[in-house]
Amino acid sequence: MRNRLPLADATIAGVEMSDYADIIADELNVKNVKFVDDIKSVADSFVYLITPKIGARLGGALKDIIPSVKRGEYTIENDKLIVGEYVLNGDEFENRLTVKDGVSGAALPDNTAVVVLNTEINSELIAEGLVNDALRFIQDSRKAAGLDVSDRIKLIYSADIALHNAIESHKKRIMHDALIVEMEMGDANQFEKQIEDYNFAINIEKVNG
Repeated sequence: MRNRLPLADATIAGVEMSDYADIIADELNVKNVKFVDDIKSVADSFVYLITPKIGARLGGALKDIIPSVKRGEYTIENDKLIVGEYVLNGDEFENRLTVKDGVSGAALPDNTAVVVLNTEINSELIAEGLVNDALRFIQDSRKAAGLDVSDRIKLIYSADIALHNAIESHKKRIMHDALIVEMEMGDANQFEKQIEDYNFAINIEKVNG
């Protein structure tokens, strides 16, 4: 999924970081970030054996330890993994998380939390994603035209109907972000691009004063 396609929400399971919700939402391009304690609802835990270390210390015992762990025949006490008669040290195994089937997400590298994205897309999100791509193209075209970041511009654009409708519904934001003082439909061919198979072309003119 494109980075500039917004998503409805993201859920972070296993850690409370609500003070940073706005930053996370902005970085992930999601509308809302939720925090929940229940990791088990979105991920399963499993024991990952660091076999080189175990083999170096316990040798042939690995042939008994591996199948026992796979069957869940172990306990964890005081950072030790107890498998039958064998006790593994904390540096010989890891508790890891894997997201459940059907969940769009991933565990953090330290396996302390899981990030889940809501990948259901509606027409409003699609339109906003198109606008984000169009706005990036306008900003890149400003640079290509040699404009200063503070220059105001007049923009003439042409676009296929779906992209046109999306642009018109977010016209105020586009004009604000790209420092556009005049923006209208018309013949344009100075800069051209396809955005999600929709044709988009613009003419840029610096506005003095």
